[in-house]
Amino acid sequence: MKLVKSLRGVFSSIKNSLQFCTLNPIVFKINSIFMLSKQSDDYVIVRLKHEAHLLEKCIKNDFSDRGTERCNVVISLIKELRDRNSTEENILIWAESVLDNYNQWLADEAKQVKFLTAAADPGESIFDIKSVRFFKPEIPPLEMIESCINVAQKAPASCNRQAFKVGILQNDKEYDVGQANNASLFEKSPYRIFIFSNRSNYSEKFADSIDVGMFAQNFILKANEIGLSSCCCYASEHIDSSQKYYRELFNFGREYYCFLSIVVGYPLEDAMKPPRRELKNIVSLVKRS
Repeated sequence: MKLVKSLRGVFSSIKNSLQFCTLNPIVFKINSIFMLSKQSDDYVIVRLKHEAHLLEKCIKNDFSDRGTERCNVVISLIKELRDRNSTEENILIWAESVLDNYNQWLADEAKQVKFLTAAADPGESIFDIKSVRFFKPEIPPLEMIESCINVAQKAPASCNRQAFKVGILQNDKEYDVGQANNASLFEKSPYRIFIFSNRSNYSEKFADSIDVGMFAQNFILKANEIGLSSCCCYASEHIDSSQKYYRELFNFGREYYCFLSIVVGYPLEDAMKPPRRELKNIVSLVKRS
């Protein structure tokens, strides 16, 4: 059964690679089924961060069995790194705490959402960004969103192009506690911001996506500064509806491509901030004389 599931995943990744003209899906899938002992320390650490993050999301949903397989993957990744005597202790401790929380959630079937208190100030540091998936029902004034976009436009860009269009989707549905999966998040967050780029303005392969990333970072920093919280959601080929659908919704030309969307509003939860890797493990300094 496990082999059949793995083969289905490989075939699905091949289909995605062909559909979107990129090797990323198939490379990602092959690496995910490759023996952990043959993978680099960097790969295993980053994969643990990814898998534990997804497992942490499971404890905020109603589907008690959705994380079983992912839980086993996290256990395997932790064991592999412990066996290697990894120096990324903060990440290991965090991942182990996610496992503990997940097992506790399975036992008591109570959603583990920690709500904001008066002492939890989302603007404590504009650089301390947390991905928030539970928002208060109040809809922030549109002027707050526009101020974030104004600041986003001040971000650096390759050759000063910034060939952006921004679509703003306002939702009037209240956010139901206990549903943090993407579908409900997209439908019930107060605002969803779509960032498009005109790909015909770029001859380089990645320049437009880099520009969108810097634009989005400024947006998120400004939102945090003025008391809003957000969750940056990858769009591109995994957008919930088609590119064509959203281009038509916002009346944008076919040359525009949505790289990501950002859900934003007043935070309701005090989200967990996963630890980052130690600088010595990601920085390489070369001095030239």
